[in-house]
Amino acid sequence: MLPTSQSNYIPIPINKSGMAWVYDEMKTKTQLREETIMEISVEAAGNNLVKKRRGCIKTTKGPWVVKRRGRDGNVWTSLRKPTDRERENNRQRERRRRMVAANIYKGLRAHGNYKLPKHADQNDVLKALCEEAGWHVEEDGTIYRKDPSPSMALDEDELELTLGLSYKYS
Repeated sequence: MLPTSQSNYIPIPINKSGMAWVYDEMKTKTQLREETIMEISVEAAGNNLVKKRRGCIKTTKGPWVVKRRGRDGNVWTSLRKPTDRERENNRQRERRRRMVAANIYKGLRAHGNYKLPKHADQNDVLKALCEEAGWHVEEDGTIYRKDPSPSMALDEDELELTLGLSYKYS
């Protein structure tokens, strides 16, 4: 059955191979990959078509349900509908946060000699710091100490501790 929406593309369920059939306005059937669908997908919000954005900021204009637990233990539900100005402030804040993070990662790559991927996140930075400190990080997050190198390992005979105390009375 062909969709009857006014939108340019309507994604339908994706099959096991990561592909989906998409119909356009001319009712032509096209097979696309999941990544492509995410880039061009649109959702209908009332009569207005809103293009999906990446990130955590909602793109629909409608309210959403907020559930809060009161002091007495009861759950209170209310509708949350931020103003357009609040939405724009949230978008700008997220954009600035991403720009600052990108600059930090760029500086770590250039001046800190960290091997970070192009689109790094906090986990990549933590992994690079662990590698620098002598810990190995697995893909699942398991960490363990690397084998100590001969320069780092000191015998008990070579280990020397010197303490000096000096007092100056005036």
